[in-house]
Amino acid sequence: MSQDSEQGASAAGSTNNSVSDSTVNGPIFQVRTVYGGMHVHDQPKAARPPGPDAVEVLVEQHDPVGRYVVLPALDAITADPPVRGPGVLTGGEDIAGWARDHGGIDFGHTVLFVTLTNRSDAHLTLRGIRAEVLERDAPPTGALIGKETAGSQSVPELTFDLDRPESQLWEVDEYTRRPIGTRPYLDRTHVRLAPDESLKLIITAEARRYCCAWQLSLTFRPDGAPEFTVQPPDRFRTTGLPVQGLAPVLSWRWSLNPPRFIPRAAHLDWCRVGHSEPRPLNPLPEGARPPFWARHPNILRFRPALIHFIGTDTDGPELDRRLKDVDAAMRAVCDGLKTGDDTALEGFPAPLQELVRALLALCAGLAAGHLPAEIHDALRHYIERTPAAVALGPVLATVERVG
Repeated sequence: MSQDSEQGASAAGSTNNSVSDSTVNGPIFQVRTVYGGMHVHDQPKAARPPGPDAVEVLVEQHDPVGRYVVLPALDAITADPPVRGPGVLTGGEDIAGWARDHGGIDFGHTVLFVTLTNRSDAHLTLRGIRAEVLERDAPPTGALIGKETAGSQSVPELTFDLDRPESQLWEVDEYTRRPIGTRPYLDRTHVRLAPDESLKLIITAEARRYCCAWQLSLTFRPDGAPEFTVQPPDRFRTTGLPVQGLAPVLSWRWSLNPPRFIPRAAHLDWCRVGHSEPRPLNPLPEGARPPFWARHPNILRFRPALIHFIGTDTDGPELDRRLKDVDAAMRAVCDGLKTGDDTALEGFPAPLQELVRALLALCAGLAAGHLPAEIHDALRHYIERTPAAVALGPVLATVERVG
């Protein structure tokens, strides 16, 4: 395999040195006198044309240190807890595998070790690798399951963003995990496989806002022939963080006697899950204004709790995206009220619609100081099912329940 180069190495052959009148899976030696010498005939090799059947793709799912899995079926925690099999060392329970066996879905990302081997006689240029998303839905709610660890998480080198409609493969920095370069990996790197040459890749598919079922799709171009596509049969599921959050957050504490799940908080590079209290927010920069829906003094004073509620305790770019989604939905509702359009939210995902309706009711109550009993009760019921319940409880308590 070569990168940024057109040259490839060819595999060395093997020779059968036996002398025989018959074929022995190698060269044929016929011993006879031909002008006083030995005449050697090589056995012709079967042609190996390029195509999907001439590329071996080995896909292995890898669970790095710090792996979390969303478990929608909470009854499995008590009805069928993990057990350590015969000969397995203490702490060797496969918690991620146990959770997947009970319907669990990889949280945040899925890591694959991929090995490509060219079994044709042609040189193949790797033209594309895609994560073909088969389903994209709202993330499920449930428990977030992890395992007690004592190590650091490995950083993948190549990533897909499953949240994007057309996801491309990007190389990321080993430490910052930011994309390297201004173009996708295969747009700026020439990857060519000689006959019988193998290439190993570590690929991570990430999801933040959707739950995706997906599979790999790889495109090759033989020298002087049309491109072809290889799709390994393996299918994977990766989920992001639902707007309602995930609860409880549990860690398998193998060091306890007996081993069991215990509550904990999960700290990832884009979110922290399991915290009931909002993190402190920096004051707004000078000259900056809060969102149009949060400018009333009674609303603005609860800004940290509202951001905690809207962002589901995400951070960085993911928090910015969620705030923009809510702002767009709130503007759509306000524009709809002006024009009499009561379908303004229909173009947004159903969980976001629920959150925005709750936020509208809460902001209206904070601004007016009261809410009708029916709306107040429905809002309290919705809030109690979110990770922001502890933070929003005192906020709702300032709104009088009328009727």
